[in-house]
Amino acid sequence: MRVVATTKPRPDDVDSAGAARETPFERIFILGLTLAASGAALQALSHLVNVFIFDGESWNLDAEADNNAWTWASSVATFTCAFVVVLLATFTPQRARRLWFVGLVLAFLSLDDLIKVHEQLGTAVRERLFDLPTGWGRIAWPAIFFPLLASVFLLLWQLGGDGPARARRWVRGGLALLAVAVALEIASAPWYISGRSAHSVPGALEVAVEEALELAGWIVIATALTVIMLLRARTAR
Repeated sequence: MRVVATTKPRPDDVDSAGAARETPFERIFILGLTLAASGAALQALSHLVNVFIFDGESWNLDAEADNNAWTWASSVATFTCAFVVVLLATFTPQRARRLWFVGLVLAFLSLDDLIKVHEQLGTAVRERLFDLPTGWGRIAWPAIFFPLLASVFLLLWQLGGDGPARARRWVRGGLALLAVAVALEIASAPWYISGRSAHSVPGALEVAVEEALELAGWIVIATALTVIMLLRARTAR
């Protein structure tokens, strides 16, 4: 009788040369890439259309406005990351506290997309403590939130390293997109401190790119974390 050896697929199988074959993980990556690219492009385009065609008067097309469709999209992407990290905690009891911390912070950041705590706190510090003009708010809030953002960044970077090579690249690539978005906001501060408008060509381009990178970054991270979580669940059976 002929015996055929069978082996269980390894997590790294999703990264092999044949990874392009139709597998559930490949479909997840394709879906994530499609959502990240299309979402970022549509958001950037809508913001530029709002500024240059509608003179900045269309609230729903403004990528920097509060409580519109783009705010919702960013909030959902961030909360998806939070939810998947908490699910990961159930399969990794030895790291549960750390993962719960990350999940709770990400849930707060998703809520913050809607209620803008970071901007309100930055405004309070800028106005009441230092009596600085509006443009300094783009420096104030990253400085205030830096310890929290840095700790979550490092923990997500480490979490990405626990997954297969492709998921690791996606997590770290998504984090890089978020870091560039924050760096752009800080770098644009002198433009606004000098009293120039967000509806000028440089201002509109900066906002369009910054917000698009943020949305794409969270979607990319959520995609990779979902793959890591599914692989962890499969091996935990």
